[in-house]
Amino acid sequence: MLSYMAFNKLLLVFILISISLCGTHKRGIRQSFSRTRTNVGYLFEEKVLYFGEGTINDEGELIIDLDDLEYQFDKDVVPFSERNPYRAGTAITNNSFLAVTLPSGGFEELKTSQALNLDEEMCNFVNQTYNSLTYALLGYTALALQGADIAPSITYIMKNYPTKSINRKEGQDDDESVLQQPTCVDNTNNQITFAVHKSGVVGSDCIPNTEVPLSTTECTLPDGIYEKYLVGFKYANFFGGDNDAVKEALIKFGPAFVTNYGQLIIGWDSENWTTVIRSHDTGMYILDTKKIDPDAGGLQGYLYAQVDGDDTPVIPPADCSGKTEAECACIESDTRPFCITCTAKDVPSSECQCPADASGTYTKAQCEEDKASTEKEATGSFRVTLSVIVTAVVLPVLALFI
Repeated sequence: MLSYMAFNKLLLVFILISISLCGTHKRGIRQSFSRTRTNVGYLFEEKVLYFGEGTINDEGELIIDLDDLEYQFDKDVVPFSERNPYRAGTAITNNSFLAVTLPSGGFEELKTSQALNLDEEMCNFVNQTYNSLTYALLGYTALALQGADIAPSITYIMKNYPTKSINRKEGQDDDESVLQQPTCVDNTNNQITFAVHKSGVVGSDCIPNTEVPLSTTECTLPDGIYEKYLVGFKYANFFGGDNDAVKEALIKFGPAFVTNYGQLIIGWDSENWTTVIRSHDTGMYILDTKKIDPDAGGLQGYLYAQVDGDDTPVIPPADCSGKTEAECACIESDTRPFCITCTAKDVPSSECQCPADASGTYTKAQCEEDKASTEKEATGSFRVTLSVIVTAVVLPVLALFI
């Protein structure tokens, strides 16, 4: 029979083993849920775009489907992983990146960069949009994603504002309200995202930023070119990311305003973010820098992104060898295990991705069920391994006290 002292020693060994195993288990839990940070709340995932719910119909009415609303956002979200970089050869591991392509004269030659003239500043709505960098975000996004060097016509957007808001919920009567139309003395711009999503934006060389036009079906200036940009794009929020999340947003969606810094970021180099600010001297947009904090976390921001998106691959498979999906998105003929579509459970590997279609011999639903089963089996295997470790460690210890 064990002595009292021997029993205490044995009890201490059990306690130490339990603490060690529990610590290992807890670390595993933290790693599994590391995408959610407590400082932004548990409601939002990292590296996901959240859009405002609402769409303008052909009658100019803003339809808000309350059944599609969740935590003030549309239920349909866009994970960063579902989009590819819009420029070939770009990755978050690049030493430097600039979202916009610069002309020979540099950043200050771009049309978006130009300061408003006195007549444009007289339109308070336009002036406020310029000062808040919304003007810059729209202009540089059009340049980055669609190659359009324009000075955005904010008055065009104003004219395309919704005339009525309709909150709609199944089984209930519509809740309708008439919306006040923006004017040059009104700086309320909370409907810009819906107007851009429906009608896009044209250049101010087509419809000038001096007054709201009577119509937006054609240019009001004789030498203007009527071409819409950013149709289908919408204001989107992202929450709780680190520096890599911001870089991924930049290479996949374009310029982003990061609220933690209070800066519009359009790129980076080895040490700094490349930002856009308004010059105190000239009033125009100029480039600036902001030191990259290597320990930054909980970064939040917003940008304009295409809701439906274009997932056309742009990076050759050879450039992706040895890189994660975040660093280099999957494309057709990609041989990395996590880029290959599953054809059966764990076939061709446990890392394969589920098919997008719900139909076929091996459906998406079946694949997701199999992956959950594989994960459960792996967890069970881990528990068995722990029990073996306990047996291997504890039994020899017991022998010391017998």
